[in-house]
Amino acid sequence: MVLGTESTSRAVGMAIVVVSMLMIPMAMAIADATTTHTGICAWARLKRTVKQLSRSPLLIAICIGLLLSGFQIRLPQVVASVIDMLALAAAPVALFAVGGNLYGLRPKGMLAEAGAISLGKLVLHPSLTALFFWMLPGLDPALKQAGLIFAASPMLSIFPIIGMRYGLEDRCSTALLIGTAASFITVSITIALIT
Repeated sequence: MVLGTESTSRAVGMAIVVVSMLMIPMAMAIADATTTHTGICAWARLKRTVKQLSRSPLLIAICIGLLLSGFQIRLPQVVASVIDMLALAAAPVALFAVGGNLYGLRPKGMLAEAGAISLGKLVLHPSLTALFFWMLPGLDPALKQAGLIFAASPMLSIFPIIGMRYGLEDRCSTALLIGTAASFITVSITIALIT
């Protein structure tokens, strides 16, 4: 709504590619590498991390989707219809899972950590993004605005779902809840500053 349809669709497409191909695999690789046994050598730890990542349904789905898109392979209409129905249900189901995870949650011991995560996502991330854009003055202004709005937005609802893999779903859900509530302020301030 802030930037218009054309600029937004380009920015969303770029953001999806970066998050899918770089951020999620890198975050999972770092998390997998740090949760493996510390008594093994670096090479064995790297092999174990790659093996775990290669079995991740999330990364397998991302790779298949990007391959189909990259080679412009069109799925049969029946398969595409099923995927479209699943895509429409994905966001509500993810929010339901996050909400279910929040039920009975006692965030008292997690508020400091969850607050720090949210602060990093909602303040540090857009600040560093703005600094990066300032150092590259030749970028399209509409894409800069979209990047800053995305950076000021809360983490995606997949954040606690990925956290479940490492036993951190409570902390991630609390951070998502705090981040979503605080993003009303950060997104509004960002929009006011860039428009």
